[in-house]
Amino acid sequence: MYLNEKCLANVDPELFRSCRPYPWLSLCGFLTDEGFHRLVESLPDITLFERQYGQQRAYGQASHDRYALQYRSCLEIAQPWKDFVSELQSEAYWSFLRKLFATPGEAIAAHLSLALCHTCGQAAYANRTHHD
Repeated sequence: MYLNEKCLANVDPELFRSCRPYPWLSLCGFLTDEGFHRLVESLPDITLFERQYGQQRAYGQASHDRYALQYRSCLEIAQPWKDFVSELQSEAYWSFLRKLFATPGEAIAAHLSLALCHTCGQAAYANRTHHD
């Protein structure tokens, strides 16, 4: 198990939706300690990542320089990563998202990515969810 069910259960959807200028969360303990360590121990090889440097962004923002891995079901990655993605695709997690956004599942599109910081090489995990 990777997602910390207690952490997810303690999220107040009303508080989330009332954040301004837009809803956001900072979830300490989103992953279980054991799950986090399994993922770190089995990080995908850097050769699977796409180098994304110097990309122009709106409003003069600095480029998000990084190596990114876009998940595809055919991707050759370690089993812990496949299991983690499976959890993110589970009905339990999607139920959490529907409750959080107070919307039917069809209105939510999720994008999961794993990026490596270009300065320190550590992994940064993002499950970016967009509300239509």
